[in-house]
Amino acid sequence: MSPAAVIAIVVGVVVVLAAVVLVTASRRSDVRGAGALSRETKRRDRDADIDLPTAPSGREVERAAVAQRSTSLVKADSLAPAVWVPPDPEAISVTRRQFLNRANIALMSAGLAGFGVASVAFLWPFATGGFGGKVRVGKKDEIIASLRSSGGFFYAAEARSWIVEYPATALPKAKGTYQPVILPGLEAGFAALYQKCPHLGCRVPSCVSSQWFE
Repeated sequence: MSPAAVIAIVVGVVVVLAAVVLVTASRRSDVRGAGALSRETKRRDRDADIDLPTAPSGREVERAAVAQRSTSLVKADSLAPAVWVPPDPEAISVTRRQFLNRANIALMSAGLAGFGVASVAFLWPFATGGFGGKVRVGKKDEIIASLRSSGGFFYAAEARSWIVEYPATALPKAKGTYQPVILPGLEAGFAALYQKCPHLGCRVPSCVSSQWFE
């Protein structure tokens, strides 16, 4: 006998045994259909219904409630007015929300007030002397003597400027070029030059050999 025939026989035997087991189990089962109840279950339900106490119907409950109602008025109890007692000052305190709200308002007001004062102080001119205002650098003769002794350069630290001599021959050209506010100084023979270069803001030193700023 070939191995294929043996395997076919074994498979057939297993299928037959499985069918027998399935049929036997279905016969022993109490359930005879989807949702069907067994006889024993139905019997237990009938016995339980017999043992349950009978409850009053809805009409009986309503009649009992109507019978218990009374239409007579009941006099209210007379209560004396309560004596007013002032609250304890220690019990009256500020809540956390009130404290935070007041703190926020106070800090915001202080910040806005400081910003306003700083803005006004920044916009209001207070310069009465020194850099940004009038600076006294000395008398004319003293400045000329200092220019001659230092090679033609005089540095005024308070004004942050160099003071040099301005030739009188250049006055006609200066009157048509420079602003009138600086003409009195040029006519007196002096020119004040700011110490920083307008390019990068570097301080420009004087050069005695070239008689110029390098």
